[in-house]
Amino acid sequence: MLLYNHEQKLKNYLDDSENWNSFAFFKTKLLEMIYEYFADLSFEIHLPFLLEHQELYDKNELSFLYDLLGLSKLRKYDESAIEILQNAKSLAVILNIPGWLELIDYHLIISYLRFMQPAKALMLFDECGHDFQEAGAHRRILDLRFSQARCLGM
Repeated sequence: MLLYNHEQKLKNYLDDSENWNSFAFFKTKLLEMIYEYFADLSFEIHLPFLLEHQELYDKNELSFLYDLLGLSKLRKYDESAIEILQNAKSLAVILNIPGWLELIDYHLIISYLRFMQPAKALMLFDECGHDFQEAGAHRRILDLRFSQARCLGM
C-alpha cells in the first residue's frame, strides 16, 4: 500500500500541467502554442522556452514544434524557415507517420518558392501530390498544382 501511495504521488506530480517539472506542463504548453498559431495569436513567445526543453518531447512532438517554428519564420519572410523545416522533415522521416512527411514537404515547397529556389521545390511536387491524392486532400492538391505552375514559370 505504501509503494502504491508513492507511485500515485509521483504520477500526480508528473501529470500536473501547472508543474513546470512535469511532462504534462510541456505537453500543455505545446497544445497552447498550436492553438495560438492557428488562432493567429503571437505564439512565438513560447517557442524559445519549448525549444530549450526539447528533450522532454518525443520525436513526433519535436517534428511538429519545428514545423510550426518554420511556418512562423515563413510568415516573417525569414530564410531560416527552410533549415528549420528541413529539421522537421528529418524527424518526420524517422517517425514514418502517414501524411506528416508530405505536409512538411508542402511547407518546404512554399518556402523554396518564396525564397526563389524553384529547383529544390521541383523535386518535391510529384511525391507530395501523390500522397495528397491518396489522403483525399483535394484543396491541398489544387494549391500544390498552382505552386507547381508558378514554379515552372519562374
